[in-house]
Amino acid sequence: MNVKTITSWLAVLVGGCSSSDEASRIEVTGSNALGIRALETERVQTGNATVFTVHALSATEEIASVRITVGTVPALVGLVDGYDDQGSEIAIAIDGHERQTLSPEMQHILLNPKAYQEQPIEQLFEVDALSTVLEREANVFVQRPDAGANELAYAWSVATCSTAVVMPTPTAYQCCFWSNGTGTASATRFFRSDNILVERSRSPTHLSCRASDGSGTCNGQACTYGPNSFARPSMTPPNGSYPYMSKVVEYPYYDCYGVWTSSPQPHLFGDVVGTAGSACGCACDGTGRTCYDASREGTCPEANGLACNGPSPGTGCNPSGGSSGAAAFAY
Repeated sequence: MNVKTITSWLAVLVGGCSSSDEASRIEVTGSNALGIRALETERVQTGNATVFTVHALSATEEIASVRITVGTVPALVGLVDGYDDQGSEIAIAIDGHERQTLSPEMQHILLNPKAYQEQPIEQLFEVDALSTVLEREANVFVQRPDAGANELAYAWSVATCSTAVVMPTPTAYQCCFWSNGTGTASATRFFRSDNILVERSRSPTHLSCRASDGSGTCNGQACTYGPNSFARPSMTPPNGSYPYMSKVVEYPYYDCYGVWTSSPQPHLFGDVVGTAGSACGCACDGTGRTCYDASREGTCPEANGLACNGPSPGTGCNPSGGSSGAAAFAY
């Protein structure tokens, strides 16, 4: 799809409380299911948060919008045990309503359009120009099925999560572990007791405490993949009464999706209380090692005596301090 970017206006200050930088208009050529002809973007700094918005336009009206807030996100408070209000929020407005996903992640934000199980949202993110601008301007990476799905159809799998890939708390209700044929893409998907849908993507290398490529080393909170090799959770609030994790065969691949139904459904996946180390963090010394976080309850057998903080045989953080980010990965 050809994309032409045209600068349309410059930054302005608004009342000294927020600021807007250069905005742009992106012309979309070629057809798409929603009739989107152009994208308009704007970025506003409000307090300790940056808000980047993309408006998807037809020739005459706005069809949808995608708003990415990074920094202080009040809705995160209390969602992750021991974590604060710093993270990201994705808000998608389409068809007269808004869907929301929250995460402690701020640097490499993953967006799975199928998590919402709404055709208009999936059609929205089929517009290549939208995915391109979100990745370039907001560090949001839209997830799509692998190009090699035809060759790997019968190797893809979904099954109830093993205890090894889930934390002791929260209980992972109807926990599905999804994997493609090569193991380069996998994730856990489950519901919490409050019916929030949680998705955690696994590092393509299955290595712990790694950068966004799954192999590069990292420091503490700067790691994309945590001490259990999974990324920070993406949490989508419910839009219905009864959570249901469905097993779906969408030729040529298998998958599982969380939905909310109007009546209870038989569960296809089990509820799992995990055994992964709940006090594990990522070292702050650039080695990509797992360390024990003394600020959290539980254990970290993988730490091998290395501590993220507090007294220990070794130290996982640099002399000036630093945080392992253990709470953000504690899923």
